[in-house]
Amino acid sequence: MRRKPSYVRDAVSFQPGVVAPWPAGHDPADKVAQDVHYRPSGEHKSHPSPNNLWTFGPRKGKALCDPFNEAQWPQRLEALRQAIRASCVSREFRGRFPSRVWVYIQRNDETRKLHEARLSNSGQGWYHGFPLQYEDQYPADPQGLLRNAPCVKITDH
Repeated sequence: MRRKPSYVRDAVSFQPGVVAPWPAGHDPADKVAQDVHYRPSGEHKSHPSPNNLWTFGPRKGKALCDPFNEAQWPQRLEALRQAIRASCVSREFRGRFPSRVWVYIQRNDETRKLHEARLSNSGQGWYHGFPLQYEDQYPADPQGLLRNAPCVKITDH
């Protein structure tokens, strides 16, 4: 029987990030925000891709996203960009891009939920996002920067 590689995280582990101010010496947040892209990940989906953009394969221990239709992706991209402009980002950067970004999303008349976007391709600025299901998954916020996190309302058509 093959052994699990040592670099693979346990499926139920989750390491919350830390919200930090935009670092000096990096491109301005407005410029970085314009260069990011939203690319869904099949690891967080409860449904196959309607256009083969992701390979459907939900993984144990991964938060499952609410299904959003493709027409709503521009709203999700704008939410990501607003969060970067508001400096709701992690202190870790990979190249020009923060490795994590946080934004509240309110769907229809539901309560707003904190979502985390993770950088999945640092060369292209691709992010995928998912809802944080429990408060212990929320990032540490020693300077209270999440109070500035945008809340984007996305309505079903």
